[in-house]
Amino acid sequence: MKQQGSSDGQDISSDVSSLTLASTARGSRVLVAGELDMATANELEGFVRTALAAGPPSLTLDLSDVTFIDSFGVRALVLTARQASSLGIAFSVFCPYANQRVRRVLGILQLSSMMAIVAADTDGSAQPEPQRGGPVVPQSGAAVVPQSAKGLIQAYEQIEQVAHHESPKGAL
Repeated sequence: MKQQGSSDGQDISSDVSSLTLASTARGSRVLVAGELDMATANELEGFVRTALAAGPPSLTLDLSDVTFIDSFGVRALVLTARQASSLGIAFSVFCPYANQRVRRVLGILQLSSMMAIVAADTDGSAQPEPQRGGPVVPQSGAAVVPQSAKGLIQAYEQIEQVAHHESPKGAL
């Protein structure tokens, strides 16, 4: 995965994807390009942890140039939303209407019920994704997880436990 930081201009390259961090006083934006999958999700998680450690007021993951996302990529989004919430950092995902492949996955999984998803309108202005169950990331930055999303979070927690060779909660 190619990583670029706004402060030092380092560029670590490979063929799969790229991550770029842009920071302003209003918050940080991580631009993700390429495939967000089993091979790249861990790198995104580490990159985002570093961005969150800097304590920005907000963090946006820009998926404009993501060409593919699988369950590992979705897991990275969910974990990022949870980490940001625990730190009191407002979190959102930017995915334009033109990126139908990624938007379809986000829509099928109803991720807008777990995190703010924003898309570009026809005039290029950012518009919030319609959310079921009301706003998920209020002005305070604390995430509210609707009941319908709790099952998905529990499934991801079990996946995480299995990945770390732990017994899933509720397993015999």
